[in-house]
Amino acid sequence: MRYYHVHMRIGIIGVGIVGTTVRHGLSRIGHDITVFDTKLPETSLRDVISSEVVFISVPTPANPDGTCNSSIVEKVVADLSKARYRGLVAIKSTIEPGTTDKLHKRHRTLRLAFCPEFLREKATYTDFVEQHDVCIIGAYTEKDFELVKQVHHPLPDDYAHVTPLEAEFSKYFLNVFNALRIVYANQFYDVTKAAGADYQKIKNAITKHRVVPPVYLDCNDNFRGFGGSCLPKDTSAFAQYARRILGTAEKLSLFEDIVDINKRYKTTVL
Repeated sequence: MRYYHVHMRIGIIGVGIVGTTVRHGLSRIGHDITVFDTKLPETSLRDVISSEVVFISVPTPANPDGTCNSSIVEKVVADLSKARYRGLVAIKSTIEPGTTDKLHKRHRTLRLAFCPEFLREKATYTDFVEQHDVCIIGAYTEKDFELVKQVHHPLPDDYAHVTPLEAEFSKYFLNVFNALRIVYANQFYDVTKAAGADYQKIKNAITKHRVVPPVYLDCNDNFRGFGGSCLPKDTSAFAQYARRILGTAEKLSLFEDIVDINKRYKTTVL
C-alpha cells in the first residue's frame, strides 16, 4: 500500500522525554499537536479530546519491589473513557505485558493500541526522526494499525503489526537485551584488563563482524554500567515479571543477574 502523508490532529498526554520527542517529531512532519500534562496547568484533558489519535507517554515508575507501576497510565485511560473519547488511544509508556489487554477489557468503548518507543536518552531526536528503524504497533484491528502507521509515516523505515501483548514484550525485549550487552561488555572488560589485553582493540576488531554491532559495547574505566531512567527500571521490572509469570520462587539467574552485576559499576546514562 502506498501512503500519502495526511496532516492529522494528534494529542499527547505526558510530555516528558518520550512525549516531548514524539511531539517534536510529529510536528516536524506537519501534524497538529495538542498536549496535556498535569505539570502544565494551562493544559487540560479537554484539549486532546478532539484529536484523532491520543498518545499516552506518562511515567511508569518502579514499585518498591521493582515491578512496574502502571497506575498513571490506567488513570489516564479511565479518564479518556469517562470523557467518552472516540479516537484511538495509543500507549507509548512502558507497561507490564498484559496491561493493554486488561485495560481493553475494562474500557470496552475505547479503541486501544500499544506503540512503544526505543529511544536512547541522549539521542531521542535522532532515534525518532533520523534513525527510526521500525515502528512496532500492537493493534487489535487492521484499521487501527493502519491509522498509527499513517501518523508516523514517513519517519520509520519499517513497521510491524503485532498484538498489544507482543508489542509490550518487544519493548522489554530490546531494553533488557541492551542491558545484557552492557553488562557483558563490562564483565569482558574486567577480564581483559586483568590479563593485560586492550579491550578497545578487541571490540573494534570483533565488531567488524556483521553479527556483532558495536552499539552498547563501549567500556573503559570511566564508562561503566548502565544508568538513566529506563534500562535499570525496565530490567528490574522484567526480572520480577518473569519470575511471577513462570510461577517460580527461584531466581531466574540471567535477568536478575543483569541487575545485580550492574550495581557493581558507577553507571552511565546512555
